[in-house]
Amino acid sequence: MWVDIIGGLIGGLILTWIAAMVVKNAMVAMIIGFVIMMIVFGFGWLGEGINVYNVIASLVGAFIGYFATKGRSGSTPPAAPPAAPTA
Repeated sequence: MWVDIIGGLIGGLILTWIAAMVVKNAMVAMIIGFVIMMIVFGFGWLGEGINVYNVIASLVGAFIGYFATKGRSGSTPPAAPPAAPTA
């Protein structure tokens, strides 16, 4: 149970962060991070298969990764430079 929860949180966060560096869109990165974690749990590489604990933990980890990478995505416009002072 704890492997599912901790693995889902950390895995969802890290995979979302890595995907955000590739796709430059935070929402798509969150979906990719969650789907890859479900594949990892589904094949039994971590934990004992897909259960409610790792689904919720992976979703929470992916959301944390989404909010951590949302400001760095390419969908937000850059900030305007400060105006030059007038004398």
